[in-house]
Amino acid sequence: MAKSEELKSKLEEKLKELTRYRGEMSWRFFQGYVRDAHLADFDDSSWEPARLPMAFDGRKGVVWLRCAIEVPESVAGVDVAGSKIELFSPSVMTVGTEVFVDSKLAAREKYWQDFRIAIPVSVKAVPGERHVVAIRTFPLEGRFAVPPLEVRYKKVEKAAFEVDSFLRELEFASILPSGKEAVGKAVGNFDLRAFSDMQALEAELKKARETLSVLSKEAKEFKVHLIGHAHIDMNWLWPWENTVEVIGRDFETVTKLMEKHPDLRFSHSQAVTYKVAEEEFPRLFGKIREKVRAGSWDVTASMWVEPDLNMVGTEALVRQILCAKRYVKEKFGLEPAVCWEPDTFGHVWTLPQVLRKSGLLYYYFMRCGKGERMFWWEGPDGSKVLAFTSVYNNFVTPGNVVEVAKELYERYGIKTSMFVYGVGDHGGGPTEEDIESAREMMRKPTLPALEFSTTHKFYEEVSKEAGGLPTVRDELNFTFDGCYTTHAEIKKYNRLCERTLVDAEKFSCISGRYPREGFLEAWRKALFNQFHDILDGSGIPECYHHADALAEEALGFARAKLKDALGSIASSIKFKGEGVPIVVFNSLSWERKDVAKLQIPKHLVPRRPVLLDEQGRAHEVQMVGGRAVFIAEVPPLGYRTYYLAEDGARGSGRGGGASAAENTLENEFLKVELDPRSGTIISLFDKVAGRFALKRELDEFTMPVASNLFQVFYEAPHGMTAWIIGEITRIENLISGAGTKLLEKGPVMASIRVEREYSRSKISQDITIYSGVKRVDFDTRIEWKEFANEEVDSPMLRVSFAPLLKEPRATFEIPFGYVERVPDGREVPALRWVDVSDGTYGFSLLNDCKHGFSVEGNKVRMTLVRTSYDPDPRPDQGRHEILYSIYPHEKDWRGALTFRRGYELNHPLEAVLADASASGFMPEKFSFLSVDAENVVLSALKKAEDSEELVLRAYEAAGKGAKARVEVSLGIQHAEETDLMERGIGALRTDGRAIELELEPFEIKTVKLRTAKSVETFFA
Repeated sequence: MAKSEELKSKLEEKLKELTRYRGEMSWRFFQGYVRDAHLADFDDSSWEPARLPMAFDGRKGVVWLRCAIEVPESVAGVDVAGSKIELFSPSVMTVGTEVFVDSKLAAREKYWQDFRIAIPVSVKAVPGERHVVAIRTFPLEGRFAVPPLEVRYKKVEKAAFEVDSFLRELEFASILPSGKEAVGKAVGNFDLRAFSDMQALEAELKKARETLSVLSKEAKEFKVHLIGHAHIDMNWLWPWENTVEVIGRDFETVTKLMEKHPDLRFSHSQAVTYKVAEEEFPRLFGKIREKVRAGSWDVTASMWVEPDLNMVGTEALVRQILCAKRYVKEKFGLEPAVCWEPDTFGHVWTLPQVLRKSGLLYYYFMRCGKGERMFWWEGPDGSKVLAFTSVYNNFVTPGNVVEVAKELYERYGIKTSMFVYGVGDHGGGPTEEDIESAREMMRKPTLPALEFSTTHKFYEEVSKEAGGLPTVRDELNFTFDGCYTTHAEIKKYNRLCERTLVDAEKFSCISGRYPREGFLEAWRKALFNQFHDILDGSGIPECYHHADALAEEALGFARAKLKDALGSIASSIKFKGEGVPIVVFNSLSWERKDVAKLQIPKHLVPRRPVLLDEQGRAHEVQMVGGRAVFIAEVPPLGYRTYYLAEDGARGSGRGGGASAAENTLENEFLKVELDPRSGTIISLFDKVAGRFALKRELDEFTMPVASNLFQVFYEAPHGMTAWIIGEITRIENLISGAGTKLLEKGPVMASIRVEREYSRSKISQDITIYSGVKRVDFDTRIEWKEFANEEVDSPMLRVSFAPLLKEPRATFEIPFGYVERVPDGREVPALRWVDVSDGTYGFSLLNDCKHGFSVEGNKVRMTLVRTSYDPDPRPDQGRHEILYSIYPHEKDWRGALTFRRGYELNHPLEAVLADASASGFMPEKFSFLSVDAENVVLSALKKAEDSEELVLRAYEAAGKGAKARVEVSLGIQHAEETDLMERGIGALRTDGRAIELELEPFEIKTVKLRTAKSVETFFA
């Protein structure tokens, strides 16, 4: 044992000796304009010495770095003559760069210099020769780092590889059943005096390997699948035009490598990259299709992009897969079974069910694991996928490869493993060095069998050994908590695109005007913007020029089609009432009583306006800024007609439920008292429950606890500010300096405006209560003009509520469900709502565009704006419009149907001014589709991908299962359950008007149905 440890120590020391030279480079730097600094004979003696890695402020101008490489006779006993010389780094420079070698331009990148792809210095080293490397960066709006740069001589690297490999061979042999004896013999016979001479050491290594070769059969029972990959961030630190160039460059490089190395295999994700290749590089796309047919190129594009998985809304998660798999099937004739998500920033717990119901069996990721390398990931509904986690942009080295093989065997008894390699982020993929290294390792008898392979082949093989793997029943979170808020405009665009596309599809189905190709393209644009570095706000400003334009196009299409559909339906109604008809549409699958708003031309507004429903009953209407505001009761996924008329005797005795007095708002459910100095809530009394939901002074002479309290949290300067919330240095509560003004007194709505200034910024908020609606709305506008940098603390604006609860549980909405989390004050993601309830009473916070929340005990905070500065120096300066609401309730959130309230805030009633002279055929009030189970949500109604049938999707939202009757007013001729890809599972029984669905807790159901009649013929 003593000799074994001594040998290992000497090998490790020799490896250090062989690699120490790499970083022994003397650099000098200069920042600013200088001529001819790229020339080899330029005099840089007056420049400052530089010790890499080193950070620079790109705002101060161009940075130059220079280094002279004197070629030695030998390194650690290895002759250098004839070696290839390269400049290398295991890292990158996130700035545009030019690299000159001996006065000649050797590399140039506009946005990102990747030194992981080595830059040649000399093809053949000559001892005594001098080579000069000069590096120039482009100006940058921010800071960047120069990584440690290394010179590498091929002969020396080969010697280092042999020593490193032998270390790993000993390590791996030791875990083999017969390994102990063979390793003991090899170590016992090893002459330790050989370390003084490289040739002698090589001879000893050869002899020891011959001794270990008796283990070859056992070693080769282990298999490592080498998975070549090129991760390409859609937009991050470069604009979209550069991403297109990278896609073409990488795909061309890989196809050429495959021609040179026919056994090379490559796995690539993200369907949009293939679409770019098809459109921009058609000849190259043809080559890729050939490689796919030959089995060399493995398509793992099971999502349109690699999206954020915490902030993508419910239906969009399905469309990521549906759009990708259909494209891949059409272009390549296959369907991926792997979901490839290594670079995304967390993994929502309901994802396993979405994957399984989309035909995806396997999951590959990197971040936010639970300490297991490979495991069964189980969602709350019981769906499982086989998950594997590793770094996605690794190098093929003996240590890296043996580590994963050894870990899987020692932890799980599994002999099949996967190693993913290839330069990534700005693309790159497998390199010649990786391939050469792999081939050398394949020749080592005591290393595992290595195979250039595909992701699908690995999972198919390892599945046979995976029965005993552990099961993880949890979400895979959290990291990069600042990303839930940074670049607020793209997050709002995303929420708007998701909700408007879903609503437009629903009503386009009903109206019979369904532009299938148009919806597909709009969805693809919206899905692109869900790429993790885009939606998470971690890109440079140029990244959002493209993303914002795509969002506007998708949103513009969706709004136009929604308007067309609603107008078409409204024109089909037979109006019988008196006055101007207003048709109010409800896109949700339950009857709702909610606020409706519509701009009315001034000449159509009566002197004393009233609303009449289809039965002639009068309802209050309030004219606010030219808009009619009223409370409408609308049937499920349907509409109801109201008539704007002159108020006469029919209005007598009619009372409104919303009122305001001084700093108090009140309706039949709630009474809110505001502090005029701050706009915070002094008290919120729940009339239904007969108790306070919020109260500033809990007891006499005790510390007040305000709600709707704006708080500024200051983050200490730190790196990666777009991604990470830094250490909080202080908190400033905005408890004074505000001004309040009564805007509206009722009867439909009562509203108070609160205005304040903070530093350079302005905050304006309309706090509103509506008759008949048990919630309080906070329509908030923020002109954010704060800034920060490496020397100034960053202000982050949050709003805080402190409901009166005992030992509350914190619940957060996620796609197709919810998750409970420990209320420990951490910033965590959610969709439309978060809730704290203690079983008898609860408090829900709803929102229309926010995702970052923290719950600490009974205190709920929502993050509104952050002031990050890296990589975008000013991502959130400007105007922010946010609507959030509070919904106090009895029981817990399930009993209070909080998930419905979240949908209602995000899918407001749509009102349309109709033409009273239209001679239609439909009734004034109608429901096209309804779901009777209160805990079942209809998340989509769309045309089938391959037919004119309708597809509806519903899910169980409360985790308790349901039996639901889905009634379709147009009648049902045929219905079948499908998976999420719309492939049939089995016929469903129908009575001609409805189907019965039985949903397990958290279950998603998709149904394809053929209606008995069309809208046009139903009332004929």
